[in-house]
Amino acid sequence: MQIFMMFLPALGWGIMPILAKKIGGKPEDQLLGTTLAALVFSFMFSSCSNTHINFNSLIFIVGFLSGAFWSIGQLLQFIALKGESVSQVMPLSNGTQIIFVTLSGGILLNEWHSLISFIVSIVGIVSILVGIKLFPATREGQNKTENSKIAPLKVMIIILISSFSLCLYIIFPKLFQIKNESLILPQAIGMFVTTLVISNLRKVKYNKKLVSKNILTGVAWSIANFSLFRLSESVSISFAFLLSQLAVFISVILNSIIAYTNGERSDNKKIVFGMIFFLFGILFFSISK
Repeated sequence: MQIFMMFLPALGWGIMPILAKKIGGKPEDQLLGTTLAALVFSFMFSSCSNTHINFNSLIFIVGFLSGAFWSIGQLLQFIALKGESVSQVMPLSNGTQIIFVTLSGGILLNEWHSLISFIVSIVGIVSILVGIKLFPATREGQNKTENSKIAPLKVMIIILISSFSLCLYIIFPKLFQIKNESLILPQAIGMFVTTLVISNLRKVKYNKKLVSKNILTGVAWSIANFSLFRLSESVSISFAFLLSQLAVFISVILNSIIAYTNGERSDNKKIVFGMIFFLFGILFFSISK
């Protein structure tokens, strides 16, 4: 059971982009469905939790801002997934999240306790960058226009900003040493409110049917998020986060299966080698903790 719990966050986050891609809708539809599920789960968790949950103004503000960072980062990830395949977006997204969290932990939280841990972290970063490079470019359909040739650079910039924002979701609360259980509800409120604000600024008209379907996307995310917090009770949050980023393997494998059944080709050798370097990077990061 403990082994299953260790990989449950990766399973939830690995399935999440696949669900979002298959259900479809505007990125704002996907984000609202996800945050609705997160809000419901957070209320249930806060009401039923056996642990003492402490709330004060600092916890609420930090949690709310953390949730706001997540909404911005997740919206950008959904925008990237809108134009490109899961196999291209998620390795870059997961990889850069790991790199940003590791660098932030080392620089801001003093998690590099020695020169050895610093060197091992750098080796891990290089390994993940090689893994990202090895994942093949997307092949979604045969009718791409000439303008689509510039999409990968745009997508890369969007994902980098997304990963930085998602990194703040993880790192920002750690600066204040607030327990995870106390953050769940304020974060969910921040996610939901920020989603509404963003959609209002972008003058988005929601598709209620697709928003409802994307609640499933939010269920996958919520299961991953809450199991991550539970896992962090027995291991460090940094190590639990690293385990959760194994989601990239689930995303890529499921996407390859779906692509194969749809008659689309993929470069399986590059995918395998990309996964190997990605896995080595995660192992190096876990050693440095």
